[in-house]
Amino acid sequence: MKLIISIVLIALAATTLSAQAKPTTAADYEGTFRYAVFETNRSFPFVFTVVKEKFVGGKLVSTETSVDERQAAGVERETIKLERGGKTFSSYSIQVGFGNHTDCSTDGAIWNGPQEFVCPGPDGSNVLTLSRPRKSESVEFSVSERSINGEPVKIYRKYAIFAGTGASGKKSFEEEIATIDSRGFFISVVDTEGTLDPKSLTLIRNQTWDFETKFKPVVVPK
Repeated sequence: MKLIISIVLIALAATTLSAQAKPTTAADYEGTFRYAVFETNRSFPFVFTVVKEKFVGGKLVSTETSVDERQAAGVERETIKLERGGKTFSSYSIQVGFGNHTDCSTDGAIWNGPQEFVCPGPDGSNVLTLSRPRKSESVEFSVSERSINGEPVKIYRKYAIFAGTGASGKKSFEEEIATIDSRGFFISVVDTEGTLDPKSLTLIRNQTWDFETKFKPVVVPK
């Protein structure tokens, strides 16, 4: 059911964009995006949520949900839930400053730390994956305008196609849809990745910024 809902939402977003979108330049897109990254992420406090769905053969295999309550620079509380193979894994992190000020937990009750490093993931993994930017065969940029709850927003879209690699030789795509408010702040960014011919999803990452929800002060765990 979750897979069906995700695909329907993507299809609706694509329909809306195709009906209203106008082409824009890479400079406009990238400049707007950089401004939004800088301004949104320094406007504390806010709740930053990331839902990442991974697919294999078009089927959903895992969902990771991260809820990060960001009180100030270097002061935040993060909860991560990973659903995979019928099991749920959890991890918790509290940071109250830069340096040796991060505490970690797997149940939210017993804490380890403080330490300097990022806490392990829900499945115990602390591997950081780095990848080089790929050169696309083609890329399109567009922007459309609409309103959400009576407020004007702009929706920026980047769609890139990449040459086939590996044994299958299938081409792949990456789509990025950013909804930005009148201040230039992010409301959401949805990244979708997959292969083409036929089209098959491999990843959906949905990031949202919430400046309205209140949360308890972030303090050192006892």
